[in-house]
Amino acid sequence: MSNSKPLIDNTADLAAFLQSIADCPIIGVDTEFVRERTYHARLCLIQVSGNGHAACIDPLAIEDLSALAAILEDDQVVKIFHSARQDLEVLYQRFGFVVSPVFDTQIAAALIGHGEQVGYAAIVERLTGTVLPKGETRTDWSRRPLRDAQIEYALDDVLHLHEVHDQLAASLSEKERESWAVEEFATLDDPSLYFVDPADVWKRVKGLGGLKAPAQHQAARLAEWREKEALERDLPREWIIKDRSMIDIARENPTTPESLGQIQDVGKRTVDRYADQIFKLMAAPLSDDVGVLVESRGRPDKAENELRKRLMKVIKEKAESLELAASMLGNRQGVELLIHEPERSRLLSGWRRDVIGAELQAIVKEQPSAG
Repeated sequence: MSNSKPLIDNTADLAAFLQSIADCPIIGVDTEFVRERTYHARLCLIQVSGNGHAACIDPLAIEDLSALAAILEDDQVVKIFHSARQDLEVLYQRFGFVVSPVFDTQIAAALIGHGEQVGYAAIVERLTGTVLPKGETRTDWSRRPLRDAQIEYALDDVLHLHEVHDQLAASLSEKERESWAVEEFATLDDPSLYFVDPADVWKRVKGLGGLKAPAQHQAARLAEWREKEALERDLPREWIIKDRSMIDIARENPTTPESLGQIQDVGKRTVDRYADQIFKLMAAPLSDDVGVLVESRGRPDKAENELRKRLMKVIKEKAESLELAASMLGNRQGVELLIHEPERSRLLSGWRRDVIGAELQAIVKEQPSAG
């Protein structure tokens, strides 16, 4: 592929490039971003390829990207990514919609036996023989100007996507797994993957199941407050307060700066800045009949442990027969849900249901007490 303007930093060059790919039914897309010190990732580059052209588009220099957004939102244009999840998140934050439809080469590769988390450089080398340089992996993409080597490195991330896509699509067809891929790609269309309402963020906090019902609601309040604070200050939420600290605060209900400071990972700076807000949240009354937000299952008994092992063994054997990574077919979480909340287990939906779900469900029904 070639393009006379590998780095596009103005609207005129952007318009010319987009015209060169205007009739392309499938384009390659990648992004570069930084996120270590902010709530949202900062989008620094958008790489696009199609019709024999490729370019790095600079969103830090071009404010109006509506013409590019129109292509990314066009449901008649397939967008090829490798490991799309984080790219889709930063693009959602910039444009306000989920880029779709997507062909994720990492997912496609996993479905034909390349392992669940195969990297882009590895799959490019396996399928095309091209060895990609690794010299710019630690680049700060927010710094300007970008060096030629950095631009070339970023372009490599989309230059080979089309060839990789073509080979993976052919293999999926040969193995009759195109429908599997379509189903997996569709899971990336859910906006809740890329945005969470602060009122619902408690659902992502680990450890609530170990708390009593009132403390769970206190932890949920803390999680909502932390999310709003992180958004307002544009900081990583863990910089405000860590998950385990929120759980401990909800459990122990500290009422003085001294007792708050004794909570693990709550330092003096946190106490000085947030103690009053935390105490106010904790002091707000709860209704007398608050229900449990997350059920605690307790420690599984011997029978359940044996059942889990048996299910995982069946999954591993089936995955090996299909030349799949076992985790791609089913993981521990899926097995836990199959035992306790089968309606939520992905093992009983879509292609997994057809491949192995009925067999696993029959095994669980042999031991009804496990559920």
